Amino acid sequence: MTDAAERAAWITLAGVDGVGLAHFGALVGQAGGAGAVLDLARRDALDQLPDGRRLTRGVRTAIADAARDPERAQAELDRSGVWTITPLDGAYPPGLRDLADPPPVLYGQGDPAAIARPRRISVVGTRRPSVLGRVLAGTIARQLVQLEAVVVSGLAFGIDGAAHAATVAAGGVTVGVIGSGHQQPGPRAHAGLVRDILARGAVVGELAPHARPTRGTFPRRNRLLSALSQAVIVVEAPTRSGASTRRTTRSSRAGRSSSCRAGPATG
Repeated sequence: MTDAAERAAWITLAGVDGVGLAHFGALVGQAGGAGAVLDLARRDALDQLPDGRRLTRGVRTAIADAARDPERAQAELDRSGVWTITPLDGAYPPGLRDLADPPPVLYGQGDPAAIARPRRISVVGTRRPSVLGRVLAGTIARQLVQLEAVVVSGLAFGIDGAAHAATVAAGGVTVGVIGSGHQQPGPRAHAGLVRDILARGAVVGELAPHARPTRGTFPRRNRLLSALSQAVIVVEAPTRSGASTRRTTRSSRAGRSSSCRAGPATG
């Protein structure tokens, strides 16, 4: 199989509902490639792989359907205006490679160069900030723009939204890291903000465009946010919030995670 065909197979397999990181890695490792997994699926022989037996019948059927119509995944990406980067590509962000569980596909809209700029700093915090927290997030974001840094955040309400909005208003570049597919990137109320971000920056995530967010996808996106940044500034967050733990979401192999807490923590 050519490199291009194997890459396309990665995108097809990763986009199947029910194929999470663990199953993807196990299936590809056992079969010797994503293309080999799809070939087995086309022959209804996935249960020949040890991990294939752990898949539900519905997921095995979904993989087989995707394998028989490999152009469907690319068509969905084209309709959504989404680009992709995989670990097979030289442009795959080094910070993601350091993760214990790097995403098989990074999906994005906007300018892919935004995630490769030399200075990238996350500004994150609670969805229910104080007035002081919002002001501080905006101030930090504007100062980072002056330093020509990319402001990375999670496109959520509160501190994240304030950081993105202040960056856009200051003419800077910002990257939103989402825990959903690109057909619904963040809260509906942020639709205008998303358009502004895409005009100069990017919105990225690890889920296929059609994927719906769950309670688990948002905590998992935090490791991507941290891995795509060189430092994390937590402006305001409860002790047990996702924002306050984003700085520890990288694999210990990376050895590069850092953070700075600014402002009062909320309870």
